[in-house]
Amino acid sequence: MQPFGADRRPIGQRLGEGRNGLAQPRVGGPPATPPLPGRIAPTRGQADRDHGNGCARASAILKVRHDDRAAAYAPYHQHIFCFRLDLDVDGTSNSVYEVDMRPEPPGSENPYGSAWRAVPRLLRRESEAQRLTGASAARTWKIVNPDVLNEFGDPVGYRLVPGATATMLADPSSSVGRRALFARRNLWVTPHAPDELDAAGDYPNQHPGGDGLPKWTSSDRSLERDRCGDLAHVRGDP
Repeated sequence: MQPFGADRRPIGQRLGEGRNGLAQPRVGGPPATPPLPGRIAPTRGQADRDHGNGCARASAILKVRHDDRAAAYAPYHQHIFCFRLDLDVDGTSNSVYEVDMRPEPPGSENPYGSAWRAVPRLLRRESEAQRLTGASAARTWKIVNPDVLNEFGDPVGYRLVPGATATMLADPSSSVGRRALFARRNLWVTPHAPDELDAAGDYPNQHPGGDGLPKWTSSDRSLERDRCGDLAHVRGDP
């Protein structure tokens, strides 16, 4: 658990007997509630006119009524979590596949039209490994070592199951949007580099934007075999 401001953001972790793990962000803490004059909390449009600071206009308003003399509002906001995974699956010769579930066309191999298959796609370069979740295809990502096979003759590996999540909701031209461009994707894969640790760069408050993962991946490095090092999984929870 790491406190930040008034919030407390613990990460629940659970390891299962089948060598599976679960990470679940939990967010708490009191919301910021600026006061609003008047006996009745205003509508969203009224708050937009009365508080032209961009915050109210960009957010829906949760009305909180304290008493008959004043009210308060709490703007909706978003928490972004980025999990950096430095994996060595039975060694450093690792590759990452994106796996989608796709229906099999009706035919001799699918006479009843009810079959589907898991279709893997190797992410060969950084430009190919800036990915979004795909709920309609039950999309997952698989990290494997092609040089080590399990008892079924398949490469050993682990699967990243993203679940339902959002990307950053702020506009890309906004101040936070420019400095957190990494949050516009749910998965980034990069070669391992000890100086590439923070998704938004080392000093996100001191640069105009574009640092971190977008900058590092602009050279489009290879990700095959021993060049595949780190995964960054991004969750955006409103």
